[in-house]
Order: sequence, then C-alpha cells, then structure tokens
Amino acid sequence: MRLLLVIFLLSSYAFSAQAKETYRLYPLQIETAEGIKNYQVETAQTYHEQKRGLMHRESLPPNQGMIFLHQQPKILRMWMKNTLIGLDMVFIDQFATVRHIHENAVPHDETTISSVHPVTAVLELNAGTVAKHGIAIGDRVILGGFYGDGG
Repeated sequence: MRLLLVIFLLSSYAFSAQAKETYRLYPLQIETAEGIKNYQVETAQTYHEQKRGLMHRESLPPNQGMIFLHQQPKILRMWMKNTLIGLDMVFIDQFATVRHIHENAVPHDETTISSVHPVTAVLELNAGTVAKHGIAIGDRVILGGFYGDGG
C-alpha cells in the first residue's frame, strides 16, 4: 500500500469552513494490527482552523474526526477548552506513523495534552475509538483525496 506523505505537505490547500460550518471530508485510513480502519476527516491547517478545532460541537459522527496538519515536526500541545465531546488524540509524525496516543480527553479540561515526540499531525476522534479499533503506536496513517487522486 502506498504511503502518502501528502498529509504533511498541504500548506497550499485552502480548506474552508462556510458560515453554516459545512466541512469537506477526506478519507483517512489507519493500518492497524487488526486491519485497515477507515475514517472521514476534516482538516485544520490554518491558524484559525486549528484554534477552533472541534470546539463548541455537540457531537461527532462515528468514524469521523479532524486532523490538525503542521509543516514541520514539533512537540504539539492541545487542550479541551470549550470542547463539548470527549476525544481520543492520535499524534502522527512526518513519516505518517502514530507516535503517541492520548485517550479519552475530558471535555472542557484545560490541562495541556502533549505529543511527547515531535510530530506533524494530530488526529482527533471520538473518545473510545482508539480502544475500539485497536489503534496503536507504530500504526500507519494514510490521508488521501487532496489532489483528486483518491489517496
């Protein structure tokens, strides 16, 4: 299977959130020991998209999430301020490998959640998804559809 590093080179793609917060979803796969798990994700690439993230949302459909993309590897820090739903955070390095996982982040908690290692992306999924789908450190992440190639 082709490993797409596209997720880390998307600075020129402008993801837009319309007034009614209608987002474009992209296919994302995680290759786990249990098999390939499929998701649909929104991207957060700009400062404003990343600042807003999933705040103020009352729900997130199953197998959907949001991925925060950064150009350079660095220690990323997240929090749950103004986030109404519990989340699992999957930290991904520049080689599209899961490097750290924080499960069951608590809504409204302002405690900093760190990537521990330098990474270029954070995938947020509904709390419990990591355990349910067997996502683990070392798994591979594939994000496609940005350039019409379907991944």
